[in-house]
Amino acid sequence: DDIPLLLKCFVDLPEEADYLVEIALRAHAWGGEHRRRLLAETIAHPGGQLLGEVLLQVVNRAEPRRHSRAVKILTGCLSLPNSEKFLYTNDARVLVEILLREMPNHASHEPSLVCHVDCFQALMRRIASARSHRFEESKQVLQDLLEDERVGTGTHGKISEV
Repeated sequence: DDIPLLLKCFVDLPEEADYLVEIALRAHAWGGEHRRRLLAETIAHPGGQLLGEVLLQVVNRAEPRRHSRAVKILTGCLSLPNSEKFLYTNDARVLVEILLREMPNHASHEPSLVCHVDCFQALMRRIASARSHRFEESKQVLQDLLEDERVGTGTHGKISEV
């Protein structure tokens, strides 16, 4: 199969990670069965943690389209059962920091903000080390978003769920 082979390449060819992550981003963008298999296989395969690590780099540095797609893949993986070990402990903490930085940056664009809030929620629900990392700052960022006039009232419920 193509997805397990892709994940195996993350293990066998780490120097090609930038190229391989592009394939993963495209497979997710295709939707349907491709997306479902990418998410499920990423959680089950040892190369999945490596993909998660590279996706963090994309979220941290990429242009908006790739950034959003990477956040959606992370969210999808973290939303699946048995994904508690999808991210290395330090990577989970880094993702907390990235999302705390990015959520306010997307306050005026509801679809992007919801995408980031969904990822933050999935991360908090799934990974204990993420829940305890920057806990007070997390509460403050979420409260600030609820008080931000740029954030639509329809998004307030989503933020309050976290």
